[in-house]
Amino acid sequence: MHMSAREDHHMQPAPFTDEGLVINTRLLAIEREQREEKVEQHKYNENQLRFNKWLTVFTGLLFATSIIADCLMIVQLRVAKVSADAAYSAVQEGKRSADAAESSLVLNGEAINENKKALEQTMNQNREALKSTIAQGQKALDTNIALSWIDQRPWVSIGRFQLSAEVEEGKDIQIKLWYENSGKTPALNLTSQSVVLLWEGEPPFTDFQPPTNVKSTLTLLPGSKYDFFSPGPWIPPAVSVVGYKAKKQALYIHALLRYTDMLRQSHTTRVCAYHMLDRPLGEFTYCAAGNSSE
Repeated sequence: MHMSAREDHHMQPAPFTDEGLVINTRLLAIEREQREEKVEQHKYNENQLRFNKWLTVFTGLLFATSIIADCLMIVQLRVAKVSADAAYSAVQEGKRSADAAESSLVLNGEAINENKKALEQTMNQNREALKSTIAQGQKALDTNIALSWIDQRPWVSIGRFQLSAEVEEGKDIQIKLWYENSGKTPALNLTSQSVVLLWEGEPPFTDFQPPTNVKSTLTLLPGSKYDFFSPGPWIPPAVSVVGYKAKKQALYIHALLRYTDMLRQSHTTRVCAYHMLDRPLGEFTYCAAGNSSE
């Protein structure tokens, strides 16, 4: 391990000195310090006497100043009492003014409350009038939308009928129908139910129950037509054929069409038509009742 130059210096041995010479030098230094202390003590005593003299003078002046200050304090107290009396009078006058102002504020507050009530009543009346105006406007808008949609919605009907063959005992027949969409938007999810019957007079319209097992539906575009046989091959009862041949009964078809529009609103069309013996197979007449479109 390396050592610094300072550490090397302290480790060197001190040079040779005379012990008697060192002691004499120390004694001389002590005597010199004692002489200097005596001189300093003498100066301190003189300064202390001078300080005490001036302290006595200052105390006398301070006593005189205290007497003068007491006199001035008495004068100031008298002046302060006069000022306090004047301030008290001003406070009383201010209190009377404050009471008058408070009474005025109470009256003004009552007037403000009355004005507030009148304003609230007017605002409520205006609010009710605005609600009524908005409701009337909304009703008119809804009516216009409904009327516009009536013009745009799909309208499905059966525009044509065709009997497959004249009614004969023991022979099945079919009636071909043509759907028509006379509206301006597509008819969606179109389904149909129909029944054929021989009847004397006009029969009550068939109570069709909603189908429970719909395998497929039809979309009918605006202006388009679609033909199908409904309800399928049907063999008329022998008794009814006799009445039909005697022209006492007619061949009736009842049909119920269900569909939705683009707004997902449901619609129905009821159709009742009949065919008489010896008329063309495509000639059907609509019943007096039982035809409607919703």
